[in-house]
Formats: sequence, structure tokens, C-alpha cells
Amino acid sequence: FADLVLNVKCLISPSFRDMWMSLALSLMAALALGTEVSPADEADFSYVDFASLGGNSRPQILRAQYECYLKMIHEPLRTDEGPFCNRTWDGWMCWDDSAPGTSMQMCPSYFINFDPSETVTKICNPDGQWFHHPESKRVWSNYTLCSAHSKDKLKFTIGLYYLAMVGQGISIVSLIISLVIFSYLKSLSCQRISLHKNMFISFIFNSVFTMGWLSLVSSGWQTISAINPVICKILATLIQYTATSNYFWMLCEGIYLHTLIIVAVFVGEQQLCWYYILGWGNTPVTVATAFAPEADQRLKTKHSVRYDISLPEHSGG
Repeated sequence: FADLVLNVKCLISPSFRDMWMSLALSLMAALALGTEVSPADEADFSYVDFASLGGNSRPQILRAQYECYLKMIHEPLRTDEGPFCNRTWDGWMCWDDSAPGTSMQMCPSYFINFDPSETVTKICNPDGQWFHHPESKRVWSNYTLCSAHSKDKLKFTIGLYYLAMVGQGISIVSLIISLVIFSYLKSLSCQRISLHKNMFISFIFNSVFTMGWLSLVSSGWQTISAINPVICKILATLIQYTATSNYFWMLCEGIYLHTLIIVAVFVGEQQLCWYYILGWGNTPVTVATAFAPEADQRLKTKHSVRYDISLPEHSGG
């Protein structure tokens, strides 16, 4: 019998399970509240075809729905006089009890073409009923602004992406040519040029890692931190490390020139090993590790192609 139950569970599609989970949550909330929290004539997207959703959209919507019903169950019922619209789940977002007028929330981030900086509106009529769309005759939430400017913003973002890739590519080619010139012309062989070459190499590494990061993010690798958090953190740390090394090699250049003018004019050649340690060694590694992403950090790819990182929080003593 157990094998039969297991086989039946395997035959049930994720979309079918999601539908029954959604219905069970709605029924549970309705029984607890004694009111209809998810009207049968809700908008066309009251039940979302989860099978058609990709990436994190399905679990995000289900999680939001679950939290919405828990919120509706635990929050006390409205007792003030006058008409008001009941709390509800419209298929994508949760709406509290609302007095007549227009309720407003920020757009959800379930979908790539939704802009979370835009707003969703839902109108509560003076009779205490949610607004019905004049054409569909169904309860309707206005999500039109969420994707109204998405195409323009996408074009702008794509332009920035190609600009960044071309700029990084030109930098890599130019730096490689410079390294070839420095290495080929023996007359340029000196300590100062050695520092230049190391700084150029750090620039090349940073550009290569940045281009790889941009390529992964732009190709739709939105769940990089969830799919492979180790690779995600390694890439983020390498970018931070090479970027930090860039500045430390600039510092090395400044220290070398200062020492050359003030001190070494009476001493001779300097020991470059200390510059190598400063540029490539412990200092940038320590800084990069301090800023390395924690396990609870998320990769924000809708509005940024950088890892969202922060220093660990410490309690004051």
C-alpha cells in the first residue's frame, strides 16, 4: 500500500499539487475568518498556472500566499463602523482590510519584467466591495504599471551591459599590449616597470572576472547563489580581491616613487618583495575575506550585477 501511495504521489504533477495547496490554504483561511477571503470571481490570475513559471517565481508566490493566509488568520477582524473591503489574496499579492479608496503596494519581484519600484493599486468601492473590471466583471488589481516601462529599462540595461563588456574588453586588450611592450623592450626593464606590470595584471584579472560575472548574470543565472553558492561566493570574492589589489598596487606605486625621491636616492635599488606582499598578499586577502558574502546574503540581479555584501555585524561592547 505504501508503494502505491508513493507511486500516486509521483504521478501528481507539481502544478496539480500547487493548485490543491492553494485551495487548502484558502479554505483554511476562510474557515478561520468566517468570511470569504479569496472571492471566487477574483481576477484572472487568482489561480496562477505555476507549471508555466520558471526560476524562483513559483516558490516565491506560494510562500507569499502562505504568509498572506497566516496573516489574515492571525490579525484581528476589523470592528470599526462603516463599509470596508475584506482582506484578500489576489493571486500575486496580499491585501489588508481597506476603507473605501485606493490601496497601493510596491510591485512584486516574482517576474523579470516586473519593476519593484513601480506600484500596484486596488480600489475599494464605497459599498465595501473590491473594484470589478468593467470588461471581465472580475475583481481586479491594477498591475499595469509593473511592466509598463520594463521594455525601455531593459533596453537601457542591455546598452549598459554591452558598454561595460566592450569597455572591459578594450581594457584587457590595451593592458596585454602594454605588458608585451614592457616585456619585449629590455631597455624598459627596471623596478618601476615591474610594479607597472603587476598593477596591469591585477587590472586584467579584475576585468576578466567582472566580464565572467556579467555574462553569467545576463544569461539568466538569477539563482546563482541558490544553485551553487560556493561558485557564487568564489566569483564574488575574486572580484573584490582583484578590485582591492588594483588600489593596493596604486598604493605601491605611490610608496615606491615617494621612497625613490626621499630615501632611495642615497640608498640604491629597493627590495620589491615587500611591494609584492602588499599588492598581492595578506592585505587584499584580508580585506576581500572581510567583505566576502555571508550565507544569508542574496544576489540581486534585477537591478544590480554586483553581489549584495556587507561587513559582519558585531554587537557593541
